[in-house]
Amino acid sequence: MRMHRAAVATGIALLGLAVTASPVFPAAKDCRKLCATEIASCVSDAKSANDCKGVKGSAGRACRKDRRHAIKLCGSSSGPILTGCKASPSTSSCS
Repeated sequence: MRMHRAAVATGIALLGLAVTASPVFPAAKDCRKLCATEIASCVSDAKSANDCKGVKGSAGRACRKDRRHAIKLCGSSSGPILTGCKASPSTSSCS
């Protein structure tokens, strides 16, 4: 009886060790850090594409709103840069 308990306890311990030692999930990828240059170039492109100087009134507000939206989309987790980064299997590059 004691031998059976010892065998069961050892088996459970080995199973627990095997489960915790094997990586179930791959290492997390820090896409914001890896894609910092791409995000910065996207932001500068969005700022230059949406130049609101000289635009006044409701057209100016709409221009600034579009500019803010374009800039937010560059760094957004649902934006094209970070979505592409998360989808790629490489852990050392943005794409």
